[in-house]
Amino acid sequence: MMRARFYDAGMCVRDVDLIVVAGDDIVFNWRPENPFALPARPVAFTSMMTRELGQLVAVVIGVSGTGTIIAEQAARLGSGPIDWLRAM
Repeated sequence: MMRARFYDAGMCVRDVDLIVVAGDDIVFNWRPENPFALPARPVAFTSMMTRELGQLVAVVIGVSGTGTIIAEQAARLGSGPIDWLRAM
């Protein structure tokens, strides 16, 4: 389990809810006190996966061509807010 925290200008502590480590696998380290944390990674395409994805923010860079398809699939799978960036 990994833990992290931020300090604001007044040196008040704020725990980080989720740390994502991307390597050969993608590992989600949820803060144990987080009410949305699941005891184990959910099975793909289940309601539990949709619940976990709903807690995340997706960013799609290059929303034209393939990026449009990726953004649409993230929305269909139940991702939380989706930010789209389009190069000019």
